[in-house]
Amino acid sequence: MEKEELHKIKEMLFTTMKETFKKDGEVLPLAVIVKQDGQLDYIPMRFSNQLEKQIMTQQIKMMCQQLNPLAVAIMQEAWMAKVDKKDADALRKEMAEKGIGVKDLENKKEVTILLFETSAGNEMISCDIERKDNTLVNEVRTNEVKGIFSNLLSR
Repeated sequence: MEKEELHKIKEMLFTTMKETFKKDGEVLPLAVIVKQDGQLDYIPMRFSNQLEKQIMTQQIKMMCQQLNPLAVAIMQEAWMAKVDKKDADALRKEMAEKGIGVKDLENKKEVTILLFETSAGNEMISCDIERKDNTLVNEVRTNEVKGIFSNLLSR
């Protein structure tokens, strides 16, 4: 599968996420594995706390190791906080030690995210959530992805 086809899959998933949010007012956590033959496997991700999220992440990583997919995507709602780059690693360490998530921080906002990872790199597309009319605004794309759902394809 060529890079252009993977790009089309990523954009299709992003469009689906936006349409789902508009229709349902939520995006349930979902992993999508893009197999070598282009088949998409959808895996619902259920978690209610940080420990369950870590366990789910490890299961997705193990599946990726077994299947050797072309790509993996995660779509979900999340909390996001703006942090100076120089403070990010220290904050991540502190959060891990305390067992807290971004939702427990003061300067947070609700977003949807689509993480799309291939062997060539990753991209995160986030949008702020406007609950009053079920819309996603302020689309941001970045290749600087760190966090619990990054490096799912690492071997």
